[in-house]
Amino acid sequence: MLFRVIVPSSELRLLARRPSGKKPITWLQAPPAGQFAEVSLVITGAEATAPNWPGKNSMRTELVKQLPLASGETLWILSRQQQMAEADLLNLESFREKLRTRVPTDRVHLAGLRGLLYDAEVDGSRKFIDVAL
Repeated sequence: MLFRVIVPSSELRLLARRPSGKKPITWLQAPPAGQFAEVSLVITGAEATAPNWPGKNSMRTELVKQLPLASGETLWILSRQQQMAEADLLNLESFREKLRTRVPTDRVHLAGLRGLLYDAEVDGSRKFIDVAL
């Protein structure tokens, strides 16, 4: 696994305006309260195919996108929802408070301010947790 981006339900915010890009956007379902949405990027050899993407059964991932790479490998963009661990909830709140003390007071009110909490899992993969101010 290259890395994963985690967005806790508590960190979701309404967009001020809809993106106006010309490329299609894949919107994921918002996780229920107390859970998070996880988007993972995984690279596999050419032997993996769409009906059997990584983590489909073991992690209950959903396939967002499958992209062939010039190397012959495949990049998988996967999503899933899961319950937040108590330790992650505590880290989230602690990190948010640290962010608030570092942001100039005249900018704290800005709705779009966000931070990323970086961590590593026991399997060696990296995760980024999205944090709203």
